[in-house]
Amino acid sequence: MRFATLRVSMLLLVGAGCSTGPGKITGATACQGTAEATVGPGLTPIFSWVPPCTVGSLRVQDASGRATWFLGDSGSPLIPRNGIRSPVQYGVVPPEAEVIPLIGALKPLVAGTEYWLILRVGDDRGGGHLVDTASFVP
Repeated sequence: MRFATLRVSMLLLVGAGCSTGPGKITGATACQGTAEATVGPGLTPIFSWVPPCTVGSLRVQDASGRATWFLGDSGSPLIPRNGIRSPVQYGVVPPEAEVIPLIGALKPLVAGTEYWLILRVGDDRGGGHLVDTASFVP
C-alpha cells in the first residue's frame, strides 16, 4: 500500500508542474503567425521571408530530415528573443543567432539535391510554432 501511495503522490507532483495551452511568443518583432519564405539560387542561397518579422530558429535539412545547418537565436531557451532577422545567407551566422551544437554544424549543400528550409518561433514554455517551410534544390 505504501508503494501505491508513493506512486500517486509522484504522479500528482509531476502533473502539478504541467501547463496546458500555448505559451507566449516572446520578442518585440517575432512572427506571431505564418510568413512566406523564399530561397535564392546557388550553393550558398539567401533565405528571406515576409512579413519582416523575426524567428527563433532556422533549420536547413535534407529530404531525409538530417540537418545541414541549424541556427537558434542567441537568447535564453526559457525566454527566447526570436531575434533572427531576414535575410540570412547559408553558412553566414548573423549576430543575433548561434549554431545549434552537434546538430547544426554547417555541411555543404550538394547541387541537384532537395533540401528544406524550416522557420520557427519559440515561446516562453519551451514550445512554439512553425512559421513556414520551403523546399529547394540548389
